[in-house]
Amino acid sequence: MKDVKLPSGWREFQLKDIGYFLRGSGISKKDLSDTGVPAVRYGDIYTKYDFIIKNISSYTNSKGTELKRGDILFAGSGETAEEIGKSAAFLDDYKVLAGGDIIIFRPNIDLNSLFLCYILNFGRCRKEISIMGQGHTVVHVYASSLEKLMVTLPPIDEQKRIADILSLCDDIIENLAKLIEKKELYKKGVMQRVLTGKVRFNGFTDEWKDIFLYEVLKERKIYQSKDGSLEHVSLTKDGIIPKTERYERDFLVKDKNKQYKITKINDICYNPANLKFGVICKNNYGEGIFSPIYVTFEVNKEFDADFFTYIFKSKSFIHNVRRYEKGTVYERKSVSPENFLSIKIKVPNLEEQKRISELISTIDAEIDNLKKQLELRKLQKKGIMQRLLTGEVRV
Repeated sequence: MKDVKLPSGWREFQLKDIGYFLRGSGISKKDLSDTGVPAVRYGDIYTKYDFIIKNISSYTNSKGTELKRGDILFAGSGETAEEIGKSAAFLDDYKVLAGGDIIIFRPNIDLNSLFLCYILNFGRCRKEISIMGQGHTVVHVYASSLEKLMVTLPPIDEQKRIADILSLCDDIIENLAKLIEKKELYKKGVMQRVLTGKVRFNGFTDEWKDIFLYEVLKERKIYQSKDGSLEHVSLTKDGIIPKTERYERDFLVKDKNKQYKITKINDICYNPANLKFGVICKNNYGEGIFSPIYVTFEVNKEFDADFFTYIFKSKSFIHNVRRYEKGTVYERKSVSPENFLSIKIKVPNLEEQKRISELISTIDAEIDNLKKQLELRKLQKKGIMQRLLTGEVRV
């Protein structure tokens, strides 16, 4: 960074010039308990915490390295280069212990630890820390490498103002994430009640009837080669989506005349080997072709496709249908369409089916809107970080 002109008042340091390193110690998984001293293990840094160590839910009665306010904790190990070196600041005053494979940086000059943590997890610093990773199955980073890392710091008052702004962004993001979690929990409770008839809408008193799924669904067995007339799509847990590189397997297909299965809008589709993971959905995308191993059902017009989609995605139905799994290898155990269609369930009349699916769809729309807001806030924060942490915009 010697050729880069620094913003006025900003200075460049190696980490070893502004603090020193300690190592966490002890605290294996078996040392955790429901009582004792709050404890942080290295995996917590990249799975539980973003930029601040807070709301600690693990405790131990064993020994560890005691943290001090302002310490910055690095994950010294991880499965990927993206995980190692992830850091979070400890900003409280109560006793907390850090376990092994945690690298602790303790500043010895007047600086804002949260600001430094934002710098360390952003842009150039984050990339350089990832490059420092050593190993394959488990990746490690060491204090001897981190101490040479160059960081650029503005005056302390500006550090605090920047940290306050970014912390406010994080609070908004965290609150939205919590709201989404609550909404999804609420949806789960609603589904458990309305899809079983435990709670009924006013005006509906008819008994729910037992029906076989072959009365509702008919397997669509139409095939064609990949000639470009229909889009190649993928079946995922989140629905039918355009084929992406992640799901691209065409390079494995040697037969240019291979037949793909056609699926149409409003079909109900599932992956026979992945029902255990909830890979079943209604085709809301449109007509396309996908792998012939997938099953696609046309829905009888006397029934509401959305209602049955919610039924099929429920945990109780997945548990029920998995009784029909066949195969010797867990990953390949599958449910045939014949066995799927032989299942009997209780359903209300068409009007009540629609009322139920409309209610759940409304909740889904609220959750989707919150998720869009969350992604927008994350994008906004990324832009703010780019401007503030480089000194492009001064506060």
